[in-house]
Amino acid sequence: MNVAVLTFIYADNYGALLQAYALKKIVENAGNSIVFLDYIPESEKKFYEKNYHNIRGIKEIVKKTISNIERRDSAVMFDAFRNKHFLTVPYREGLVNNDLLIVGSDQVWNEKIVKDLKPYLFSEALKDKKKISYAASIGKADVTDTARQAFKEYLKWFSAISLRENSSKLLLESLGFSCRTVVDPVFLLTKNQWITFCKRPSSKIPQKYVFAYLLRNDETLISKANKYALDNKLKLIYVHPMGMQIKNLCGTRIKSVGPEEFVWLINNANAVFTNSFHAISFCCIFNKEFCHVQRSDLGNRVSELLSDLNVHTLDNGLEKAICGETFLQIKEDSFDFLKQYIGRKNHEEERD
Repeated sequence: MNVAVLTFIYADNYGALLQAYALKKIVENAGNSIVFLDYIPESEKKFYEKNYHNIRGIKEIVKKTISNIERRDSAVMFDAFRNKHFLTVPYREGLVNNDLLIVGSDQVWNEKIVKDLKPYLFSEALKDKKKISYAASIGKADVTDTARQAFKEYLKWFSAISLRENSSKLLLESLGFSCRTVVDPVFLLTKNQWITFCKRPSSKIPQKYVFAYLLRNDETLISKANKYALDNKLKLIYVHPMGMQIKNLCGTRIKSVGPEEFVWLINNANAVFTNSFHAISFCCIFNKEFCHVQRSDLGNRVSELLSDLNVHTLDNGLEKAICGETFLQIKEDSFDFLKQYIGRKNHEEERD
């Protein structure tokens, strides 16, 4: 079967590319071919493009130049990863020439990010084309009237709807849709598969270290990371997908880190300090100690993930989360959901 997926592979973001990679592996392991729809929201093009075609004014040109310099090392790694793992096709061509369309995972239905939801609801696809969502996220508990209308108009043509967070599920159920929650795709691959996947960075890495990854600067989290590294006499290292220095974080920024190196840094860290959903997800996969500070501007995805896991607060003040029976059942149900549409060849190999 030919499968086309629409998600955020254009983004220079570790979580976005890792969840897409995981879903790709599951689809392929079921005996299917897979392509990714080459679509970037207009609102995101200006941010991610490296040229100056749409830049106006000296101030904007200077800002773009600085951004390009800061992002240069990581951008090379992200581009190499995309070229290696994702075969893309034009959006409209992909809607026609594939047997199954999948939207997700990640915040593909977050109107704050994509602005126009219709492409992510396959509004241009034929009504009888088989369409499903896998672990789609709306990102917040409420949406605008425009989003509600788009969901009502286009989701009725989906064969099945699955969401990553229960809040997204409840919202769509309030609109009359039958849907279910499933795990993020990164949990569908085993710990050993991720260990095989990851790669040591080219930069010199201390034998023992604390790793920090912040999507938003958070002084509380920065302070906790600094103190933990100092108290335990450990080096503090961090990466930033946009190549930025993090003010007040007393550590060393590691350059040239792609998705494979990012996973390696989490797996080999003594502890992880983060406010990233996917960084916490990999801490859970690797049974790694972590510290996080919940932020309202990052939505409820972290809190909902941790509510499904067995989270223990340790004597050192950090947390450790494991995939207990509740989460393992959700994972099992997630495989069962997918197998209805992509088959189940070799699925058993993916389970812990």
